[in-house]
Amino acid sequence: MRLVLMLAMSVAVHAAVVTDIRMKLSAGDLLSADALADAFCKAQPGSTECAAAWSWVARGAQMMGRHEEAMQYLDAAKKVIAGQPKEDAFLRSAVGAVIETEARVMAACGKKAEAIAMLKKELEKPREFPVRARIQKTLNVLTLVGQRAPHWDEKWKGKPTLLFLWAHWCGDCKAQVAAIAKVRAKFWGWVEFGCP
Repeated sequence: MRLVLMLAMSVAVHAAVVTDIRMKLSAGDLLSADALADAFCKAQPGSTECAAAWSWVARGAQMMGRHEEAMQYLDAAKKVIAGQPKEDAFLRSAVGAVIETEARVMAACGKKAEAIAMLKKELEKPREFPVRARIQKTLNVLTLVGQRAPHWDEKWKGKPTLLFLWAHWCGDCKAQVAAIAKVRAKFWGWVEFGCP
């Protein structure tokens, strides 16, 4: 009975580590996210959850503008991925996050053309849909920067405007709803939820 309970607790801890890391990162706490990933990966080296943990810490560092640290975390994730762990959702998440984050770091460091070329090359590789979708999304974002928004209504000229590109299956997109609501409330004084 104790063995079954210990196994059940182990599975719950594995599933929770990535969520906990993402929560720390959303609070701007890179140090705690690093500590969680480090402790987990010491206990479960080579696991797909370990790869996902490091990839999310890398993404958090990149989003905070800490590019050198992001590359170090990417290296940690890549080492786990190179060990060819079992194929599962954690591994797909890790692979997608590594590619996305590396491209974003490259672009932020003045290597946008190289980042776009790398993403295009990655798209040529046979990959599962979630990874391909993430690569394509990142490619779209990098190639749309500086471009005119499609069908711009003149009534919005000179007014704050937010283009929020999202997907219904994207957990991160859904998690950003509260932040989008704050932006809307700040500029328009009201918040609207629901479908158009």
